[in-house]
This record gives sequence, C-alpha cells and structure tokens, in this order.
Amino acid sequence: VDQDLKKIAAMLPSASVNRTSSFSTSVPAVRREDATHARLMTNANEASSVWTALAFEGDDTLGVSSAKVDHRQKRKGLPSGPDAIGTALTRRLIRDLIRYMYIILDLSSAALSDPDHLCTGGVAPSAKTRHAVLLATAVTYVREFYDQNPISHLGIVILKDGQAQLLSSLGGSPSAHLSALASPSASNPGLCSGNASLMNGLECVGRSLSAAPRHGSREILIFSSSLRSDDPGDLTGAVDGVARIGVRVSAIGLTGAEVYAIRRICDMTGGSYAVA
Repeated sequence: VDQDLKKIAAMLPSASVNRTSSFSTSVPAVRREDATHARLMTNANEASSVWTALAFEGDDTLGVSSAKVDHRQKRKGLPSGPDAIGTALTRRLIRDLIRYMYIILDLSSAALSDPDHLCTGGVAPSAKTRHAVLLATAVTYVREFYDQNPISHLGIVILKDGQAQLLSSLGGSPSAHLSALASPSASNPGLCSGNASLMNGLECVGRSLSAAPRHGSREILIFSSSLRSDDPGDLTGAVDGVARIGVRVSAIGLTGAEVYAIRRICDMTGGSYAVA
C-alpha cells in the first residue's frame, strides 16, 4: 500500500506523502495529562450518581432511592412503585415454578368402549379400551409431572354416575397419586358406570383450587371418554366460577371426535384441547 501511495504522489507534483506531519499541523495532539484528567472526571461523575441513588430509610439503614428504582423500572418496561420493587420478577418466577393441578378422569360407562383408533405403548392389544388407555396415560402423566415440577401439587378426581369423586387430595407426593390410580376405584373397569358430569367435576375441583395460594398457577386437566356431559344445571356457570379464580382448563379427548362443551370450557379459561 505504501508503494502505491508513493507512485501516486510522484504523479502529483504538489502532493506530499508525509501524512503524519500534515495531520499534526492541522489537529493539535491531546496531552496525556488531559486524557487522564478527563477519565478521572468521568469516573467521579459515575460514582457520584451511584451515591445520589442511595438514601437513608426510616430505620436509619442505607437503601436505594425509590425514585431511582422507579426510573430504572420504567426504562426497562417493568412495574414501578414501592410494592413492585423486587417482587414483580419474583412473582413471575414462582408462578412458573409452582403449579396446583387437578386431573379429572372420565370413568363413566363410555370408558368401557373399545375404539380401534386408540393405541398407546404399554397397553396390551386385548386391553385397548378407553379405560385402559386413560389409566396408562394418567400414570405416565403423574410421573412426568413430578419429574418436571418437583415442588408442585397434584390431585385426582373421577367422574361417573353423574357425580364427582375425590380420588386423591391436592398434594406433593407422587406415590400417593400412583397408589390411588392403582386402587380398585380407578383401576377396576367394572366400576366404570353411568354418565360423566363436567359441571360437578369443575365445581368440586374449583372449591379446592380456590384455597390454593395465588403465587402458583391453578390448572385442571380433563381426560374425557364421553361425547356428552350429563349436568344437573348450567355448565356455563361452573366454567365462569373456575375462570373467576384464575383456573386454566385443558382437556384430552379419547373419543375420536371433538366435544363442543369441552372446547367451550377450554376456550373460556385459556386452555388447550386435543383429541386422540
């Protein structure tokens, strides 16, 4: 590059290749002392801004000024104010970690049907009833739930004969729920009878979840075997009740067809619905 510049300079009679000397005559050099002084002043200003953000609180302890924190919170798009300092992110983190969930199992007479489209691993071909698939899926789900959410709580409710029965209470012991699923009340297909009532199931679970701490998520997962819901009253009122306390309802249908009532429940509470 320097050789090319010299050749170009030779072609220009009035040009000078001494770029350093021409630059130094037009722009004065900054003294090392001035640069050091400017750097020290910048550090002093930053330190001063840190100290101005501190203030003495009522108990004579030193803390960060709430005005400075509010400004930083607003600049980052976070909630501001005395109650929001250090709590917004914590509340969101706890809500992601702790879950309070009820599983509702449809053990009505519809669970005894033998559809060809249901097939899961671990279920013998001779036992491909909705009840067998539902039970095997529930056992797998309980194990995976506690593997992924070790500090969360789970409960199980069964639907049959138009009623909702508590199979296991809301708790943090996976062995208790697995034992409940292995009990005759859930594992014996001969006890599947009557119709399922989603209204009674939501009301039963809603009463329990209403007492769950608000720092965790409240959820319901329905395993449905029926194409209908035999309710004694207005199902919409029960859905409004669980939605009012912040419960999210999701469902898995083993019917091969979507049920409008279940779809409506999931949509109203912000849940999801899948059909096997």
